[in-house]
This record gives sequence, C-alpha cells and structure tokens, in this order.
Amino acid sequence: MINGGNYVRYNYEGVEKQAVRLKLQNGMWLNVSVPVSEINGGWVSMVTKILIVSAILLIVFILVAMQFAGYITKPLRELTRAAEQVNAGNYDIELELHRKDEVGILSNTFNDLIRNIKGYISELNILNDRLKEDNLILEAATTKDSLTGVKNRFALRRDYEKYIDIDIHIMMLDIDDFKGVNDKYGHSVGDYLLKQTGNALIDNFGIEYSYRYGGDEFMVIVPDIDETGFKEKITALEKQLSDIQLSDSKMYVQFSAGYVFGKIVLNDDLRLMLRQSDEILYKVKAAGKNNFIGQEYDRTYAEGLQKRAEEAFRHG
Repeated sequence: MINGGNYVRYNYEGVEKQAVRLKLQNGMWLNVSVPVSEINGGWVSMVTKILIVSAILLIVFILVAMQFAGYITKPLRELTRAAEQVNAGNYDIELELHRKDEVGILSNTFNDLIRNIKGYISELNILNDRLKEDNLILEAATTKDSLTGVKNRFALRRDYEKYIDIDIHIMMLDIDDFKGVNDKYGHSVGDYLLKQTGNALIDNFGIEYSYRYGGDEFMVIVPDIDETGFKEKITALEKQLSDIQLSDSKMYVQFSAGYVFGKIVLNDDLRLMLRQSDEILYKVKAAGKNNFIGQEYDRTYAEGLQKRAEEAFRHG
C-alpha cells in the first residue's frame, strides 16, 4: 500500500515530467514518472468543455431574456404610443393585444377607458349643443320684444358700442292715434297693429336695426346709408303700413317720425342723437302728424335738449 511520497518535477530530453517516489510496506521504493502534459490534459479538457458549455448557456440565456423582454416591452411601447395619441386629442385608437397576462389586462383596461372617454365626449357635445340652443332662446327672450319681434331696449343698450365711429341714421316713430285704435277696436286689434308695424320695420330696415322703444313708439338705427336711400325705406314703410288689413277692410295706418343723421364719435353721441330725433318727432306730431322730418346731428343742440329735459324732470 502507499503510505506517503514526494513529487518531483524535472525535464528529461525536452519533456517536462513529474515523478513520485512511494515507499512500499516491504521496504522497497516505487518510482513513477509521467509527462506533465498527460497529467494536466484531462482537467484542462474538462475545464475547456465547461467553459464552452457555460458560454453556450449564457448565450441561450441572453437570447431568452431578450425574447422575454421584447414580449413585455413591445406592448408597453404600444401602450405608450397610444397614450401619446390620446394626449394629443386622438381618441379613435384601440390596442390589439389579445393576451391573458397582466399586459393584456392593462391593454383591455386602456381600451375600456378610451371607449368611456369617447362616450363622455359625445354626451358633452350633445349637452353643449343643447346649451347653445338654450342660450339662443334665452338671448332672444331677453333682447327681442315678444309681441312685435323687433329688438327691445335691452338690446339697444347692448348694441351701443357697435355704432361708434360709424355714420348712421337714427329715427324715432310712433303710430298716429294709436290710443284711439285701442279705444275703438280693443287691445287685441292694437296688439295686431303693433305686430304688423314690427313686421314692416323688419321688412324694410332689417331686424338687426329695428327696436321697440316703448308702447307704440319704435326706433331704427341704420348705418352707412345716404339720405336718398333712407327716405326710400321710409316711403316703403308708409306703403306697407297703409296696406294693413283688418278683417276685410284696410286700417290706413299712419305714423309720424323724426330722424337724425351723423357720425357717432363719442360714447354719448347715440343717446344725444336719440334725444334730437325724439324732439323732431314731437314737432311732427304737433304740426299735424302723418309726416317725417330729418336733420343733421347737432351735438350742441342735442345737449341743450338733454339739459332742458333734466331740469323739467327735477322741477316735476
């Protein structure tokens, strides 16, 4: 049996060898000499094979990892692009990821969210359209005279600014002997007459420029029109009102009017022109009615009328 020994490495005829000397139990010595290349060849080969197998396994692992990463990251990239589209306002998008894992659940949830958002937007658009319709109805109710169809005094105040820096004709008119019509025929006929007057004003001057000032008093404001054109409109208005029918007979409606023409420069010019045209109207009525007279706007004269009216109001 071998009970011990020493290893010796030496070179013999250019070959590196390793020897071991072992003492046997019978007292004899056993010398064994083997080339070093033969000793190391086995484990070197084994190490090489292990390294090759490890490298192959590492490559396989990397490929599998890349495959798995692509399986996860590709749908996430699609989700990211879809979210960017939604953020840009494009809701006509749907993910086609039919999977049963967490990514599939996330994709289905995203699609459900987009469908819900589109539904909410559709409902909001419907509500917005209804709101616009309601606003138009409300505006008509607050700015239009319900009986005659022309604008009211609230609309007149709202329209003041649009006439600044514009040449205008402003006319005040009222129906002659309107109280007598009410007394003779009743208020229903009077209302009918007011409505027909409103229709005639709209037909000849346009609803944009026709107003009911109060009672049987109306007003028109026409921008950018010359004297000839404005008088032609008044003549057409006279003709239309004189043709009003009540049952089978004409009513021969007549009116008195006063108008002023000029340019609106300052904020209070329109109010002063209104005062001057109203003054002309009363002069027409005092002179026998059924007529119309126009004057050029005179700011100084109109301011004097305004002051006299204010003093008369203060002294009751």
